[in-house]
Amino acid sequence: MKNILPIFDNSSLYRFNALSKKFTWFQTGGTIDALFKPATIDQLKHFLTNYSDKQSIKVIGNCSNIIIRDGGIRGVVVRLGANFNYIKTIDDVTIEVGGSTHDYNISKFACENGIGGMEFLSGIPGSLGGNIRMNAGCYGFDISNILMEYEAIDLNGVIYKFNKDDIDFKYRHNPQANNFIFTKAILRGYKDSKENIINKMEEIKQKRVASQPVKSNTGGSTFINPPEHKAWQLIDNCGLRGAKIGGAQVSTQHCNFLLNLGTATSIEIEALGEMIRASVKERYNINLEWEIERYGDFSILG
Repeated sequence: MKNILPIFDNSSLYRFNALSKKFTWFQTGGTIDALFKPATIDQLKHFLTNYSDKQSIKVIGNCSNIIIRDGGIRGVVVRLGANFNYIKTIDDVTIEVGGSTHDYNISKFACENGIGGMEFLSGIPGSLGGNIRMNAGCYGFDISNILMEYEAIDLNGVIYKFNKDDIDFKYRHNPQANNFIFTKAILRGYKDSKENIINKMEEIKQKRVASQPVKSNTGGSTFINPPEHKAWQLIDNCGLRGAKIGGAQVSTQHCNFLLNLGTATSIEIEALGEMIRASVKERYNINLEWEIERYGDFSILG
């Protein structure tokens, strides 16, 4: 692996045999062959241009909505470095945001600058690039509502700029998800009072605390809501609230959240999700689609 990776003056850009459980929210998963954290767009472009095994490249963000399997990931995982974590104002309602910037920090910055419409981001434990990748959202809003344009780089190192209207965003779906790494975006809200924005963010916080296991090792919403249905209701109606496989459990607070009780493996969490999918399919003939990403190899446990 080391012999086929593009060479940089700063060797610390690569971490070999990185243990994924140290940074995934589930705190499970095996080792990653090489974790690449580019500090600049030029470094990212250099890597993508010169690394030939495109199929082995995976991209991760804040790791709040991902299962990395116990066998780990063979190949290179790209995670944008610190220089992609920034926010700057363009005008009184418009900001430019780097791809690795955390959602809460975006909403906080908007609040401090009197920009409304971005409060919902305080309820998403992800980062901007992941938001664009899956059109993330909550409480009736999603990133496409405030997204004006964005920059992305493909796996060959070619940089593109897109207008929001160029992309057919759907609920929790971006058709470009598997073809690009999203590096920055322009977001636009509207003028509002700081007091009003704070109140909206506090309301979102209280809703999350009351309805979601925010203090647990979880991966957020597990399944996409099917048309005209709520995933949690389907799961609950199948009698699976609190169901367990090993150290993995369906949350008793919100049935669309899976938990690591402290000893779970990735395969137990994924198996619990597949059991849910099979139960809902059998009872309702509805195919629940995973919202959580699953990467890597299975391994024999024991």
